[in-house]
Amino acid sequence: MGTKVWKSLKLWVQAMPKEGMGFVSNEKPLTTLPTNRGRSPLIPIIPYNHDLIEGQRKERRDLMALTHKTARYKVIADSGGNRYSFFCDITGALLHTTDPIQAETQEQELETAWEDARKYFNRCHKCGKWVSNAMYNADVAECVECAPWEDPPRYCSHCGKEITSAEIFCPRCGKRLQYGGEGL
Repeated sequence: MGTKVWKSLKLWVQAMPKEGMGFVSNEKPLTTLPTNRGRSPLIPIIPYNHDLIEGQRKERRDLMALTHKTARYKVIADSGGNRYSFFCDITGALLHTTDPIQAETQEQELETAWEDARKYFNRCHKCGKWVSNAMYNADVAECVECAPWEDPPRYCSHCGKEITSAEIFCPRCGKRLQYGGEGL
């Protein structure tokens, strides 16, 4: 590099604010910087904005917190304690009702009830819904609203009953099947 270029680069570096943007070895004068194997002696370092990155991470955590930690549930007061009924987030079908549970707080009761009911649910990795096996596409680990089946489903979308023949209406709930009569 010519002397003129070195002087202009040196002036440019001196004019740059030191805060918010750094350069390799800011403490050393420009003339002592290594050429870094044929690359320009000035290698700008892109500032890592910790506040921005942490803010984005916090937003993602907050969004996941908005998705519920349990499936939809209903508390049933009983003489032996509260019983919890858990429902599929897509169909609203009842999947599990716990035995009466007693604990010091309702949060502890809910945790205990959810530990018992969790095995009946799958969580969509895209939208965060808790759904039944019938409404879960295990190939992509998402609910059928986020990743519909490629083959017609063999379950009623209203109650979750498995359909074994080409029926138009569900034998359990009587509602019209979404893919009814299409050669199941």
